[in-house]
Amino acid sequence: MLDQEQDRVVRQGWVLTLGRVPQDEMRAALVRLLQTERSPVVLSALIRRVRDQRLVQAIPALVALTEHEDGVLRLEAATALGELGDERVRPALQRLLTQHETPGRQDPSGSGMMDGHTIAAAQEAFARLGQDCSPDSAPPEAQPSAAS
Repeated sequence: MLDQEQDRVVRQGWVLTLGRVPQDEMRAALVRLLQTERSPVVLSALIRRVRDQRLVQAIPALVALTEHEDGVLRLEAATALGELGDERVRPALQRLLTQHETPGRQDPSGSGMMDGHTIAAAQEAFARLGQDCSPDSAPPEAQPSAAS
């Protein structure tokens, strides 16, 4: 039903409403929509809901969104991944550390711009994971040895 709705504002409203229902079916539906939705505004709402409900099932979809063409979605995905706190997200966050951008998008309510800095979001996500994000923080097997 939701995937048939043509109006992105209506889809966004449904996502925000459905995300408050703590039922397994609704959570699964949110994860599925995160994988198939195309509207950045609706995807932003989906990211907020999966983050708020701590849906670790959404991690693969969130990782994919760190490579989305929309910079705000990359930033939001990085923030959500940090809050979900799973080690599997480290490579995606590491890739974001090279994106020197401050993406912005007009808030759908018309109240102003939503923006942030992608590198800062990735660094904050690493901090939430309790990890340093510097090159020296790579696991020992990934660091060059003194013998080479």
